[in-house]
Amino acid sequence: MRKITLSAILITGFLSAANQSGEELFKLKCAVCHKMGEPKQDPNAVAPMLIGVATHLNEVFKSKEERVKHIKEFVINPTKEKAICPSVKKFGLMPSQKGNVSKEELAKIAEFMAEQKGMSQATHKKMQEKGKTAEIMFKMMDSNGDGVVSKDEFIKFKEQRGNHQGKGMHKHQGKGCSK
Repeated sequence: MRKITLSAILITGFLSAANQSGEELFKLKCAVCHKMGEPKQDPNAVAPMLIGVATHLNEVFKSKEERVKHIKEFVINPTKEKAICPSVKKFGLMPSQKGNVSKEELAKIAEFMAEQKGMSQATHKKMQEKGKTAEIMFKMMDSNGDGVVSKDEFIKFKEQRGNHQGKGMHKHQGKGCSK
């Protein structure tokens, strides 16, 4: 009886995976780390968003076939040399998904990913500038260089910035202006 039940579960699982679309499989197998939706800065992110990955795929590989091939190879055997997203510096390499995704599932996921448009060049540039600005501001606040901005460091930074009219600061900042 156990053999029959286990076989039924395995067959049902196989058939349901075979009937799922690339998008459904992406949501099931990939979106735990690679979130879907509009681009945003997420401090809790563990991997680049799908839209960011799609943007870089489209920049590097001009044909859908090239994108599909790259995705299939990278997902099973990720290396720094194959990484196309600069966010690998932030997140590190993704773990190999060998054994976590079948060839059939990966083919559907790769097709789905390769069809994504990514963000416009203007939006991509804004996101990069925001990231650079945030990094610069963080380094300015982290006066002891320990990688953590303490409350005291933040207050000291705010006081220093508020006491002079530095580049990029509003002349009336600190007087109820939110701009």
